[in-house]
Amino acid sequence: MSFRTMPREIEDLIVYFAYGCHSRKHFCDEIDMFCEFRKSIPPIFLRDRFLPRRYGRTKTPYNFWPLNPFKSGFPYYPLAGLDTSFCTWSTYIQSAFGQIKPCAFRKMRTYEGHIFRKINWWMTETGIGDWNAVMLHFLDRFQWDLADLDNYRDPELPWIKCFCKACEGARYVQHSLSPRFSPR
Repeated sequence: MSFRTMPREIEDLIVYFAYGCHSRKHFCDEIDMFCEFRKSIPPIFLRDRFLPRRYGRTKTPYNFWPLNPFKSGFPYYPLAGLDTSFCTWSTYIQSAFGQIKPCAFRKMRTYEGHIFRKINWWMTETGIGDWNAVMLHFLDRFQWDLADLDNYRDPELPWIKCFCKACEGARYVQHSLSPRFSPR
């Protein structure tokens, strides 16, 4: 018997025993969804840890939060046990945009203040399930300008090179988080 053909009650028992929460989706479907998110969202854009739903924001230290299952190389954690309204985005994004030359903003046909307002929206108002909206309104428009090392003040910084490579690899997610998991 494979895990995909296992009765739902047994699957729930296994997931609850292993992670302390009930899964709301089929385990294999959730794994497929996480794989799609991992292929689409570059790891440098995501934080390392994710807030668990059962503890709340103030009751658990950062070290005990589960590793971000949306980030490549990190272990699985059930989506039902995560607070998807938690800010999942890394601060590298703001730092990288702070390194862009003023002439690059002119090349992108935008203003620095406009970009930073969009970044502030991205960092505070969107969750992991809003990745396609971020791609559509922000990264899709500036993706190739952000991937050009000549647009940065200090292109020799290793993390700037990683950020540029990540901008090239960003793509839309085919799966979506179910409305019951999204924060809005």
